[in-house]
Amino acid sequence: MRRKELIGRRVVDLETGTEVGIVRELIIDSSLRRMTGLLVEVPAAGGVAALSLRSVFALENDTVTIRSFQDLQVPQGREVNGAKHLCRQLIGRRVLTPDGRECGVVEDLVVDPFSGDLAGYELSAGLISDILEGRKMLPAGEITFLGRDVIITKPFDEL
Repeated sequence: MRRKELIGRRVVDLETGTEVGIVRELIIDSSLRRMTGLLVEVPAAGGVAALSLRSVFALENDTVTIRSFQDLQVPQGREVNGAKHLCRQLIGRRVLTPDGRECGVVEDLVVDPFSGDLAGYELSAGLISDILEGRKMLPAGEITFLGRDVIITKPFDEL
């Protein structure tokens, strides 16, 4: 499931049947290569709250269902739910091989909706290339380092 498919989905509490918010971002732990939660805009609370993936009942369909509104947590400081990144921090980063070859720019992330595992990165090589050849999918296991400015992948001949 692509990140873009989850953003904007409504979040419903199964205990009360109430719509509690809207998904604004995915929370990932890049060292574990997995989604650990969701950042949810909660109008009743006047801001955003973090929701652990363990508290999600289902997210693969039209609406994200959660076990209880009580599972939403207000983020403290810079880290959200113990995460190292929000997905939006990875969008737009260049992907390079160790010898400096550009593979493209991250346009989207793909996660397994059941396990939360990060399946891969959708890369764009530019509008013309995207139209003629389509976007490329880089499996998450091919990434060797997530830097502040660029993402380093395995050597070009190994991809």
